[in-house]
Amino acid sequence: DAGEIAFAPTDFNPNDPSCDWTDITMASVTTNPATLNVLTAATTYYARVRANCGGGDYSEWSTATLSFTTACADITTLPWTENFESLSTNTVPTCWDNTASTAQEITSHPDYIWGVYENSSNKMIRMHNYLVHEGTALINTQTITLPSSEDYELTFDYSHRADCDAFTVKISTDGGANFTDLQQYTSTSTSYNYTEPGTFTAATVSLAGYTGDIILQFFSNDPEMNNLLDVI
Repeated sequence: DAGEIAFAPTDFNPNDPSCDWTDITMASVTTNPATLNVLTAATTYYARVRANCGGGDYSEWSTATLSFTTACADITTLPWTENFESLSTNTVPTCWDNTASTAQEITSHPDYIWGVYENSSNKMIRMHNYLVHEGTALINTQTITLPSSEDYELTFDYSHRADCDAFTVKISTDGGANFTDLQQYTSTSTSYNYTEPGTFTAATVSLAGYTGDIILQFFSNDPEMNNLLDVI
């Protein structure tokens, strides 16, 4: 079972004949399956394998190229912040999850789904809905580990422009299987023009009593609104 694994992140093109697999990262292995401990979290890799035949001889590299993505790392260093400025519009932060929303595509008019939005050179995440009266938009953070040594709080800036209802901040302590409401936020303006974010309001949510792994969720199912979050 002795052999070598060559692996590279997605900026390496495995279909380019000029790419030399011996020039990228390699690891010698003696078991099958093998464990690699030098990979970066939330990263897609390509990999090939070859056998170590002994005496300095090796087989050819496997013709099939494996592709796999490493798991997201938990947030363990606090305080932690996300201001969305490094992200492309119509995306979500790496390791955040909005797939349980009614819509599945983030566009310039994202009905019932959260995505990165830019206004006046400032980026934020937005869930805009206009004249689509049924649906749910939610987005979950990656797992955050809260030490038991002290109490923590969630702070963020929000603009909830709607003519009714509220959006809700929720928390899960069981890996996202169930969520509990932490706080609801009613509209800051009855004008829900999607072309401008309006005035942001600072919010603080106590996480006192919560320890260990949590996931935070921003949830909305209002019939007409423009929800925006910045600097979490």
